[in-house]
Amino acid sequence: MFKKIASVILATLLIAGTMAFGATSASASVTSGGTIYLQVPASWKTYSTVYCHLWKDGGDDLYSWQTKKEKAVKVSDGLYSYEIPAGADVNMVIWSNDIGMQTYDLTMGDCCIGDTVYSKNEIVENPVDSHKSCELVYWQKHTSYGPKYQESSIGTKIGETPDPEAVSCSHGGSADAGSTGSSGSSNKTNTSGKAPTATGVADYATVATVVMFAGVATAVALRKRDAE
Repeated sequence: MFKKIASVILATLLIAGTMAFGATSASASVTSGGTIYLQVPASWKTYSTVYCHLWKDGGDDLYSWQTKKEKAVKVSDGLYSYEIPAGADVNMVIWSNDIGMQTYDLTMGDCCIGDTVYSKNEIVENPVDSHKSCELVYWQKHTSYGPKYQESSIGTKIGETPDPEAVSCSHGGSADAGSTGSSGSSNKTNTSGKAPTATGVADYATVATVVMFAGVATAVALRKRDAE
């Protein structure tokens, strides 16, 4: 009987550990759906329509570029919203308008729902076409996500977040996130290649340690019981 009880306890601990790991990493993509916002960059002057393009990094687009399903909704002057459907499984976003302007590739996770994208007036080359430009944008609250780190078509290093799947949500507000999204200097390219924030690594270690020690304790108890 003791062996059966101990086996059940050990199995339960292992399952709980697996679930904890899964729950911690679930925020790597937006799967729950919800609304995100754009504080229109100061450089956007004569546009009439704003679009929100979403896709999974290394995967498929949610919808085709600037189609009806990508149209954003005007909330107020300079502020637009977009409703991401539940189950979309996306972690990248580009905002654009009908006069050829667009933002740079921005990483995102489930915790970015409800947050607002803003610009610091940093113009960089388009990573796909070096003859075009785009604008770096950031999340006002969830600063662990940001412009994706990559090389442009001519080898220029742009952005700071190598892999959106490796990022865990943090909730620190940005000092540069003003209400108009027009702070900061222009024509500045971020070439730091900074590694993604390691938020959540300690949680993985804690879960692993608890499960390991629980397993060892159960094994020791079983041996002691057998010896008796």
